[in-house]
Amino acid sequence: MKKNKNQTSLFESSQVINISLGPKSNYTDYDTYIHSPEWKAKRIIAFKYLGRKCHSCKSTKQLEVHHLNYENLFNESLEDVEILCNACHPVGDDIRATKKGYETWLRNKYGEWANHYDDEFEYEKFQNWKYRDS
Repeated sequence: MKKNKNQTSLFESSQVINISLGPKSNYTDYDTYIHSPEWKAKRIIAFKYLGRKCHSCKSTKQLEVHHLNYENLFNESLEDVEILCNACHPVGDDIRATKKGYETWLRNKYGEWANHYDDEFEYEKFQNWKYRDS
């Protein structure tokens, strides 16, 4: 099959191609979904494209597919997940929660102007606020 000059394969492109992990699920409960055959099939696709190595520590043992966000829960794509080992997964959960908390903090503080204040200085102020009573 001849490709036109604008087509590239997944491996020829330097861009990340956002591949859907499968059709949207009819589940509405996270725990039921994560243990479903449907999620298991999506995990296989994630491992196929993202590899069988922890994104953080490079371990190849006890790997899990971690949600980077829940914005597309039940309808994930490769951009929504990463591969982590079971030791790094809780750290990934904390990073996700901190990112969501920071976004909420900015939105509450600056409203529609929040994106204009998203910088290292504001993140440091957020961290100081987050750990103020520690």
